Amino acid sequence: MNLRGFYKATGVCALIYAAISLLSYALWISASGFLAATSTLPSPDRLLSLLQMNGNQLSARLDGLSYFFLIPAGVGLFVYLRGRKPALAMTGAAFLAFSIVGLFQSSTMNTAMAELARGAVSDSLKDRLAAINVISFSYMMPGLWAGAIANLLFGIALQAQADAARNIGRLFLAQVAGFLIAFGGFGVQQDVIGNTGILVQVLAATATYVALGMLLRRTENEETNQERPQAGRPRAAGASA
Repeated sequence: MNLRGFYKATGVCALIYAAISLLSYALWISASGFLAATSTLPSPDRLLSLLQMNGNQLSARLDGLSYFFLIPAGVGLFVYLRGRKPALAMTGAAFLAFSIVGLFQSSTMNTAMAELARGAVSDSLKDRLAAINVISFSYMMPGLWAGAIANLLFGIALQAQADAARNIGRLFLAQVAGFLIAFGGFGVQQDVIGNTGILVQVLAATATYVALGMLLRRTENEETNQERPQAGRPRAAGASA
């Protein structure tokens, strides 16, 4: 398979995804505060107030946009691992795909809620937003768990590699640790611990995809150099007859 330009393109997408997702998180906590996520769903009045904040509205739109760069970045990672750890690569890609479906659906609903919150305020609107928020949450949780499993599998696969790939594997595992901290914190209704876990996961994810983007771009250069014929040698048998 000719992958000329493929690794470079997917590497750029990984770098863009890292930047957009970090900016989305920064806007979210700047508008809602560090304890932006809570162990219980917000009241209708609180939810409307959050959705009307400019930072949260922009954050929701950036979050939805980020998946259009995560998908090619994930494909690039799958192709990179396919010849090295095929079983883990295919299983991890399957869980990542399931995660993206759930999280993108949740993100789409969040964007829709942000649009609705810009309209005239009424009790029916608040009830509508609360109902959509429950549905969005029901899509988000399976997506988060599937994403954690994908990160675990990718982390294990990359840990078996050398140098930069091994470090990226550790970053994938750090994302899993951050997710478990957040899930445990919210499970025991400790919002500080839960949001700390989210912060760890976001920072680890940003570092992961920055490093992955650099790795894929470097792989592109290595494969291009391998394809170049050595000086003084014919390109094909019989070419120097």
